Amino acid sequence: MSLDDAAFIETMAPRISLQLGRVLSVSLRSGYTPRRQHSKAYQAHRLALVGDAAHATHPVGGQGFNMGVRDVAVLAALLTNAQVMGTDPGHADLLRQYQKQRQTDNATVLFGTDLANRLFSNGWLPLQWIRRLGLVGLEHIAPLKRELGRYGMGLAVNHPLH
Repeated sequence: MSLDDAAFIETMAPRISLQLGRVLSVSLRSGYTPRRQHSKAYQAHRLALVGDAAHATHPVGGQGFNMGVRDVAVLAALLTNAQVMGTDPGHADLLRQYQKQRQTDNATVLFGTDLANRLFSNGWLPLQWIRRLGLVGLEHIAPLKRELGRYGMGLAVNHPLH
């Protein structure tokens, strides 16, 4: 953040795909530290929080986006059902049901992405060995690897959307 524009470009250029072309200029920079945040309530009087309004996480594996898509899918299903049934789409019971369906899944994903970020951004040697052992083990336990991937994508059988 403290580099002048020329030094910033020089530092960033090797990290940017050549397919995108040369970095010629930069705009005003700002930075933030990604961290896990989770709203205590996803609903209030005639209001539902979805996506980044309800939760935020380190961008590990795009899980923030995936959680937001699942939030929208659950809320859309509940609102569609309310319309079919002729009930108030802003009723407190419907909004509480949305919160109940999404908060646990989101808390689980937030914990997992935060844990992954902490594990993989730590240079402590014993932890590096544990990480490697865990990744090698995961490669040899295909059902666990497959289920973790499916859960992260919202496709798992035991996932709240199923």
